[in-house]
Amino acid sequence: MESNNFETKSLKHRGKDEKMTIRMNQNQIIVVLEPSDLQSAMKLQIEQIKDKAANKNYNWEIFDIKQEIGAGTFGQVFASLDQKTGKKYALKFIGYDDESDQDPEFKAAVREIVIMQTLSQTNCQGLLKIYDIYPCIKDDNKYLVIVMELCDCNLMELLKVRIEENKTKWTDEELLYILYQLVEGFVIMKKHNVTHRDIKPQNILYCQADKSYKIADLGGAKFLKPKQAQLNTVRGSPAYWAPEIYFFCDLQKDKEGRFFVGKQHLNYDPYSSDVYSVGITFLLMRKLIPRLDRESLKIEVEMLRKLKSPSIFEQILIKMLEYDDQKRVSFEELLQLISTYKDLFKKPNEDVFVNCLKTQQDKKNLSPQDLMMREVKLAEAYEKLNLPEHAKSHYELALKYAIKLSKDSAKADIMNSLGTVNCDLEQYDEAEKNFCESVALYKKLNGDKHSSVADGYNNLGIVKRKKGEFEKAIKHYEQAYQIKEQIFGENNLGGAVILQNIAMAHKKLKNYDQAIKYFKSALQIKKLLCGDRSPILCSTYDNLARVYYEKQQFDMAISFYSITAEIYRKHQQSNQQRLSDTLFEIALCFQKIGRSAETIKAAQESYNLRKQIYGQYAKQTVKSQELLSQSFLEEGRYEEALQHYNQLKQFYLDNLVKCTVDERFDSMADILKNLGASYMGIQKYDKALEHYREGIEFLMKRNDNESTRMAKIYYNMGLVYRKTKDFKSAEQFYQTAASLIANSKSASDLITLGDIYNNFGVLYGTQDKFVQAKKYFQMSLEHYQKVLGPNHSICKEVQLNIKELEKWLAK
Repeated sequence: MESNNFETKSLKHRGKDEKMTIRMNQNQIIVVLEPSDLQSAMKLQIEQIKDKAANKNYNWEIFDIKQEIGAGTFGQVFASLDQKTGKKYALKFIGYDDESDQDPEFKAAVREIVIMQTLSQTNCQGLLKIYDIYPCIKDDNKYLVIVMELCDCNLMELLKVRIEENKTKWTDEELLYILYQLVEGFVIMKKHNVTHRDIKPQNILYCQADKSYKIADLGGAKFLKPKQAQLNTVRGSPAYWAPEIYFFCDLQKDKEGRFFVGKQHLNYDPYSSDVYSVGITFLLMRKLIPRLDRESLKIEVEMLRKLKSPSIFEQILIKMLEYDDQKRVSFEELLQLISTYKDLFKKPNEDVFVNCLKTQQDKKNLSPQDLMMREVKLAEAYEKLNLPEHAKSHYELALKYAIKLSKDSAKADIMNSLGTVNCDLEQYDEAEKNFCESVALYKKLNGDKHSSVADGYNNLGIVKRKKGEFEKAIKHYEQAYQIKEQIFGENNLGGAVILQNIAMAHKKLKNYDQAIKYFKSALQIKKLLCGDRSPILCSTYDNLARVYYEKQQFDMAISFYSITAEIYRKHQQSNQQRLSDTLFEIALCFQKIGRSAETIKAAQESYNLRKQIYGQYAKQTVKSQELLSQSFLEEGRYEEALQHYNQLKQFYLDNLVKCTVDERFDSMADILKNLGASYMGIQKYDKALEHYREGIEFLMKRNDNESTRMAKIYYNMGLVYRKTKDFKSAEQFYQTAASLIANSKSASDLITLGDIYNNFGVLYGTQDKFVQAKKYFQMSLEHYQKVLGPNHSICKEVQLNIKELEKWLAK
């Protein structure tokens, strides 16, 4: 959603020029103040909202509201999925009408938007990002929709879960880590002349995706004029106010016990008071208590000051909770101080607590609706943890509540989620039943042509594909695509995903031309929506490459894999793993067409990346190293091949590589065979035979003495004996190798037999036994042609040998 195009304009306002940065983002203006002039920015923002609404320059249907996740100072906030991009966002709704620019509350909401936009440009991890603004009409009401970064929960929720669940305290090192992230954000806010004024645990959000803590809800925030150091108005929660606010404003209670401010006699430094509010927040976190009244706060602070040997974090906390605002530490000083202790930072593991995962609330106090939602949240959390068995049990409980409540919409959603989980568990019949029921309910609720129905058909297609019923899968995919196309038009990302699914089903049926057609259609849509070099294109390029690989059109496969690699290089920081996989596939393709130099280059880069990502002994790294070693062998770089193969041999002997027993046997057999071939390449024939014999012994221990691997080793031993002029031994080992795979029908074994018979021909030709030589060359040609066809270069070479022999025999 973000754009990197910036331009600076000079706007005429109130009779003078005022400089602003105007950022164009999908026909929407985002203002970055230089310096802060809030009124100009707000005016520009309100005019833009009206223009956009009047021109209908938006498409609200692309958002699928998932659930309410809370409310900020202005409007409600929901978790949402952008169906065109597949990305999740938080959406904040703010009601407005044509006269809203005169409404103080709406103007305050716009002020929050402008502040958030200004701070979003800094890309600070500790500040919540805003991506876009849309006006829309929902249920005959007009709303301004702010599209924001989606977080999982707030600090107060984490605090309460820790109390109720395990009484697990944050360590001082973890608190330092959290504090550093937030103080970085507050320092940036101060640089932009913004003060928060409502800091409390509820307004600090946690994002599980990047393990970050973010300052949120800037509804009470205020822009200060340049050089303005004092405020005389107050916002926020009294429990978190600094002493210079709490004790010097006319704080009163109404009849219902709610606080309100009467006459204000204030003149305070808002940044310093924000520091105190942060101090209270972190005192609660450290003590693991949800609230403190003023008297208790005073006692806790005094206890901190009286500590004889306070910890580093306690020392910092004392500085933040200094009563005298003139002596209190500033955000800049705080950041500098915490930075000196970076070595102590420890990233908290909040996964267990996210979304109130393990809340111990008394179920009797919850309504059936609340209990249903609780089970859904638990199931979703277990899905994130990749524990589908647990997720299934919670979805099943949620379904019982939905049936009891007669909530068809909830029942449909839960059925759909159950289907997904059953797919993960490979319980495909159950999954199919779930998806069928959810589709029927979605049709009943939303009609036949709704996005939810399309998603259901797509899910049914996935189940059918996993069951191997590819024709039926294609039928369901086509139903899904038709609905998506009617709703969103030809060019929508959801439709592109379905086209890709159709292509994958055709690929399974080996309908390669159809698969290519649908993959290319999906690619065209993705390019149109996301640009030519977006990472979202990579899965389609990869699938196209795999189709061409199966068609043995390796040059085409390389071309598509190369585009994927280029995109991943551009976004390498977040795609190193995928880049390493793509390079490995490119190396395999080059190996297939005998371009060993290019194979080495791609395999080497894949190996280096995987070693960096996974470590030396990871299976992925070892596979790249095995391919690299083989490439060195094929290129005739025997010393380098020996170096890698000897290293790999030791890895497997020391059990450093995590793999199954069968995988270890197979890899060791290949390594020993290739070590033999490498020693043979540098004419150390005794060492070659030593490793070949070791490979034979290794396979015999596994009772695998009739395997293809055994045949290849015997064949290679025959080659050594031919090189050393021991023709009798060579003949013996060729015969043994041929007998092991004589009845095999596999392509690789037929090629190996062709190699063996070809070398028989060479062996007898060397000894002037031309009749036998011709016989074996003809047998070799017969086996090669079965796999390679008569026009292959190897077959033509054998045919030339036969013709030469016929000339000799004619003489």
